[in-house]
Amino acid sequence: MTVQANRRFVKPPSATRHARARLTPSLPSFATVATAARRTASADAPGARARILTAARAQFAEHGYEGTRTAEIARQAGVTHPLVHYHFRTKDLLWRAVVEEALGRLHAAFDGSATELRDVGSRERLKILVRRFVRFSAEHPDVTHLMIREGAHDTPRLRWLVRRHVGALIRPFEETLAAGQREGWAKPLPRAHLLFLCVGAASYVFSATAMLRLTHELDVRAPATIEAHADTLVEIMFHGLVREP
Repeated sequence: MTVQANRRFVKPPSATRHARARLTPSLPSFATVATAARRTASADAPGARARILTAARAQFAEHGYEGTRTAEIARQAGVTHPLVHYHFRTKDLLWRAVVEEALGRLHAAFDGSATELRDVGSRERLKILVRRFVRFSAEHPDVTHLMIREGAHDTPRLRWLVRRHVGALIRPFEETLAAGQREGWAKPLPRAHLLFLCVGAASYVFSATAMLRLTHELDVRAPATIEAHADTLVEIMFHGLVREP
């Protein structure tokens, strides 16, 4: 009787396992998380994807590819982080989707210009293209930000961008400049320099909104300012700055 009274009660192994199971919270499996993301995506697919693209475009334009975090994109878009990966899988694919959407608008503004303006002389055609690009840059300054950031370094992204988009976008300008040089009204200056002078002069001002407001009290988003900028650029390109005596 004494031996039995001094014995310590030991729980059987099965009871211990059950007790631990009750105390340890169960973690969701990857499959469970993925399923939840799919359900959320199905419930809000159109709206969520559009919000992610909008937030991503702003983040890539402001911080560049390396400085952008998909978690911050999710926060800005008001969605969960897994939902970003559900829609776009990787950061690189998200960046490409942003570029496709942004430059798709630029293609829409210039594709078919050769056919549309085929009966217009090369000099007047170039003026139309310049004005059109100024207006596009004013409406979509984030595209300028994206291009400036990506154009600074030779990366696989930049090579894809040039191969897929840039060549086709600059072709109407280069062909019109070449025609002007053949016809004799355009000086035989290097076309690469002429092209990027035009691109920079047309677009940069709309990326420096705060500076123009502080230095000249200009609202570069105002329609009158946009048209004045287009007029000034065309005047400088075709007639120069200096008045002849």
